[in-house]
Amino acid sequence: MRASGARSKAGFFVGLGLIALAAVIGFDMARMQVPPNYASYGPQIFPYLSIVVLVAAGLYFLWQTATGKPDSIRADSDRSDWGGVIGISVGLLAQVFLLEPLGFVLSAAILFFAVAWGFRSRKPLRDAIIAILLSLATYLVFTRLLNLQLPPGILKSVI
Repeated sequence: MRASGARSKAGFFVGLGLIALAAVIGFDMARMQVPPNYASYGPQIFPYLSIVVLVAAGLYFLWQTATGKPDSIRADSDRSDWGGVIGISVGLLAQVFLLEPLGFVLSAAILFFAVAWGFRSRKPLRDAIIAILLSLATYLVFTRLLNLQLPPGILKSVI
């Protein structure tokens, strides 16, 4: 078992690391040149949201560390779930390699299914249906609403 000081140092460094990551993103955002044809929402909205979330999480970690609350959080088990990590990693690699041949919808569905399996969901039919619906909805939002092109793959004639 680790000493209380080790946990406090870890929480402190994680909090500072998140804030430092937000600073790096902010620095890059300051150098980003956005064409004037963007209205109120441009390519900067998601990095700004990321900065806010990272700073909030970093401050939360620092607050938890300063008040000593990380010591009250204990893991259920000291075992690592390598099967879940491997399953999610395989799903991510499958999406990278199958994105062009299969298209976004099917490759993302494989990834979503692998993530569900990695988090120990053992209802494959339900997970497959949700994965397909979620990846199809994501594809339609990006291609129809945001006018960004994602590879349609073998479903080109259908969607």
